[in-house]
Amino acid sequence: MGNYDEDYSDPAQRCKHGTFIGSWWGPDYMCHWCELGVTDEEYAQAMRSQALYNLNSRLEQILPNFFRDPDKLREFVGHFNIHIADWMTRHVLAHADEIQSLLDRIAELDPEAVPA
Repeated sequence: MGNYDEDYSDPAQRCKHGTFIGSWWGPDYMCHWCELGVTDEEYAQAMRSQALYNLNSRLEQILPNFFRDPDKLREFVGHFNIHIADWMTRHVLAHADEIQSLLDRIAELDPEAVPA
């Protein structure tokens, strides 16, 4: 059954941050974030900051090569824009009902605010 481990793979044995906190039969571990008492909002902000730091670190490594080769830079920007457009499309489709409800509510309040 692959890499499945009855203890390690059990989601009940992970904290809300996804850290394995131990099995019922073994020692308990405490997640760094749980131990610090970090709120969900602080945790989300820390993860965003870490992701931006990682992205910036990677871009600092690869962007100088693009500036030496304009074709590579255009290719990168085009590829990046495709991913952004894809993400936005998936996000809008996933929340289409909510978006339509919001537009309907806006139209009730101000019929001229929403295009027909």
